[in-house]
Amino acid sequence: MDPHLLTGVLIEDRMRMGHRDRRDMKRTSRKKDSVWERWIESRFGLFLKRNAAVVRSLGIFIGVILLFVVCLPLYRGFVNGPLPVAVAQSTGFVLRVFGVDAQVSGTAVASSIFSVDVIPACTGLFAYVFLFAAVCAYPCRWVQKAIGVGLAFPAIYAINLIRMVSLFYIGAYLPRLFDAAHLLFWQSLMIASAVLIWLVWARRVSHVRR
Repeated sequence: MDPHLLTGVLIEDRMRMGHRDRRDMKRTSRKKDSVWERWIESRFGLFLKRNAAVVRSLGIFIGVILLFVVCLPLYRGFVNGPLPVAVAQSTGFVLRVFGVDAQVSGTAVASSIFSVDVIPACTGLFAYVFLFAAVCAYPCRWVQKAIGVGLAFPAIYAINLIRMVSLFYIGAYLPRLFDAAHLLFWQSLMIASAVLIWLVWARRVSHVRR
C-alpha cells in the first residue's frame, strides 16, 4: 500500500475520533448542565413553595416602598408644604402649653431660648411609609389593613410630635447632645416605634383571625 495513502487514512481516522470525542464531551456537558439546572429549579421551586406566604409578603413590602419612591413627585408638594407646616404648628402649640413663648412662621418654630425648622425628614413620613408597607404586606383582610393604616398615621404623628418637643428642649438646655439625639436616638426610635406599632396591630389581627 502506498505510504502516503496509509498516512492519509490514519489522519482521517484520528480526525473522526477527535470529532466524536468532542461531541461526546458536549453531550456530557449538556447533561451535567441540565442536571444542575434541574437541581437549581427544584431547590428554588421547593423554597418558594414552602415559603410562598413570606416571599409574597416581602414582595408586597418592597413593592409598596418602591411605589412611594417612584410616585414622590406626585405628592412632593404635600411633603414639602402642608405636612411640615402642620408639624410646626403642632409643635408650637404644645410648647406654648408648656409655657414656652414659641412663635410659628411656616415651618419655623422660634422662641427666646431656641428655634428649629421642620423639614420633611422631621415629619415622621419615613416611619409612616415603613409602617404602611408592613401593614399592606401582612396577610389579612383589607378591612383590617385599612384599620391598621388609619390608626398608624395618628400614632406616628403623636410620637413624632413628642420627638420635636423633646428635641426643642434638648437644643435649648443640652445643645451638645442635640445632634446625637436628633440623628441617632430619635431616628432609631421612630423606626422602632413603627415596628412596635405593627407588632401590636399584627398580634390583634392574628387573634381576630383565630
